[in-house]
Amino acid sequence: MSERADYIRGLRALADLLEQHPHLPAATWTLDGGRLDGQLNGWQATLADRRAAIAAWSAALGAPLKEMRRYTTPTPDHAGNLSVEGCYLGAEVRVWVGLTAADLLALLRGVGQVEAGQVTPAQAVAAWNAAHPVGTPVRYWTDVREGEGKCGRTRTPASVLGGHTAVVWMEGEPSCVALTHVAPITSPEVTP
Repeated sequence: MSERADYIRGLRALADLLEQHPHLPAATWTLDGGRLDGQLNGWQATLADRRAAIAAWSAALGAPLKEMRRYTTPTPDHAGNLSVEGCYLGAEVRVWVGLTAADLLALLRGVGQVEAGQVTPAQAVAAWNAAHPVGTPVRYWTDVREGEGKCGRTRTPASVLGGHTAVVWMEGEPSCVALTHVAPITSPEVTP
């Protein structure tokens, strides 16, 4: 594929991504060939707010959060970043937000963990609901997350069940499904 075709594919993927997820936090975008790179706006936002913003993008892309520390020439104002990398309609997508040295110190002290498995249920719910309205087409697994799973649509916003598990209810399912077992359908595959 030509560089021009990659660029056009990337622009189309970005337009579709933003149209399908209008509640995602704003980012400033660059496009290198077919790769989209979005820097979240809001350096002055609190660490918790920046983490929630990147978590929303993580949920939208169905990809885990990553923490990167700059070990070569970090500055107090830019010591690392939180990012999420995924693929949307065939285009590589990276969204990131900067971390200060104070942010990294807070993370090291355990004020907040960035690994996907350590996000609180309330944070997962907030991120999911910011990125996915009721009726979102999803692939989900009611038991072990293996195989193709089922296709469906959400019928409620996500919520915290029993104070410990982030869940959402699906159309046609008698019980809720843990958000860890739900993936938004972001490609033009057959939707329910």
